[in-house]
Amino acid sequence: MNRCALLILSLLVSTLVPAQERIEYNQSDKTLLIGKQLFLFTDKSRQLAIQDILNADHQQIFKLSKVSIPNLGTSTAAEWCKFTIVNTSGQNLYLEFRKALLDTLDFYYSDAQGNYQKIQTG
Repeated sequence: MNRCALLILSLLVSTLVPAQERIEYNQSDKTLLIGKQLFLFTDKSRQLAIQDILNADHQQIFKLSKVSIPNLGTSTAAEWCKFTIVNTSGQNLYLEFRKALLDTLDFYYSDAQGNYQKIQTG
């Protein structure tokens, strides 16, 4: 079975996020590789929920990716990736996974009230 990948995306500008951790997007015709701005965590137990991940203790476990295109390999673990993007282009953004062998993808994002919403695929 292929891994279950989970993402956290915050489209809201937050004063709590240092500038080097935010991805600034302002060109609607440009594709960005965001691998080096991803923070990654592998949950081998596959038991953690978004509430667990948002806990301050788990935030310390995420490690910054060192490569432009991370290869998470084939695993049954849940791979958590988090990033913050600020979109000033005025256009909708699309997230693309190239050559991803995924059974499911749960996409979490922060809404205007700061609550996390989930889009589930697979």
